[in-house]
Amino acid sequence: MSPAYNPTFAGINNIGDPLIMNELDNNYKSFLDWGFLNIGGFVNVTRPTQNISGFNLHILKPTKDPNRANNTVWQAPRKDWVYESGISFSGTSPINISGVYVNNAFYPAPTGDSSVGYKINYPEGKIIFNNALAPNAVVEANYSYRSVQVYKMDQFPYWREIQHRSLENSTGFVLSDKGDFSMGSEYRVQLPAIIIEGTSRSESKPYRLGDKSLLIEQDILLHVLSDKVIDKNNIVDIIKIQEDRDIWLYNTSTVVNSGVYPLNYDGTKNLTGQNYDIITNDTNYRWLICTMSNVGVSDIGFSNISMYGSIVRVSNQVIIYMSS
Repeated sequence: MSPAYNPTFAGINNIGDPLIMNELDNNYKSFLDWGFLNIGGFVNVTRPTQNISGFNLHILKPTKDPNRANNTVWQAPRKDWVYESGISFSGTSPINISGVYVNNAFYPAPTGDSSVGYKINYPEGKIIFNNALAPNAVVEANYSYRSVQVYKMDQFPYWREIQHRSLENSTGFVLSDKGDFSMGSEYRVQLPAIIIEGTSRSESKPYRLGDKSLLIEQDILLHVLSDKVIDKNNIVDIIKIQEDRDIWLYNTSTVVNSGVYPLNYDGTKNLTGQNYDIITNDTNYRWLICTMSNVGVSDIGFSNISMYGSIVRVSNQVIIYMSS
């Protein structure tokens, strides 16, 4: 008598289960964001902060948003504000945004008060007010921005604009109807940046005798872009040095459903969220161990533009355990 045949999928219990390509995208962003912060990859901006180009980084300007009334959305020169807490590098920590100044009056975070209410969108570097301010209002904030912006490919459609010299364009920042800053920060990528691209290139082979467990090697591409060659080279070297290290992958669905994902859907800070290191050290959220292996680098060529790029290919080995 022939053995019973089960025609269902092996190793999958639910169509919503975490799978390798999507989880690598999510986890690599968290890993890179957290890693750069802990080696000093942040810049603190306090009022007043004027950089060497004469750019007042602490001052926000109104930006047009087709979904909101004029003068309700105000943006800073740099986006991707740091929301993580408890980080210290050489005795310096990122700024915990405590509030916003409007015409020198302070309104405490995260929501302001009954006279001036708002919310803070950390990835886009914006303050979104409940009601419109006067167009000539002076809006200021103390914040920290990431030195390296990290995007997943689905957050990097080709209609986004690469913004060159974003720390030098002081004049353009005051123009709401033309130039780079006339576009909302959700449409701009500031340099240096890393874009994570999952690829279909992968290999799998049996992991052990006695069951159907697989050792899967899945590639991802990290596109490194910068308008300074020294920054591009440093980022590439940092990634290369991580070869052969292990990363604990967290289960994104479990983290979100448990209410500990650090950001809300609208970019505001989740008050019950946890830092990446806490999430990946909690066995309730861990999924699989991933080993970074076979790191290779190739250059991206640009013509008639002062930009530098490399593609870093990383092979990631994970073990999927399945019964016989």
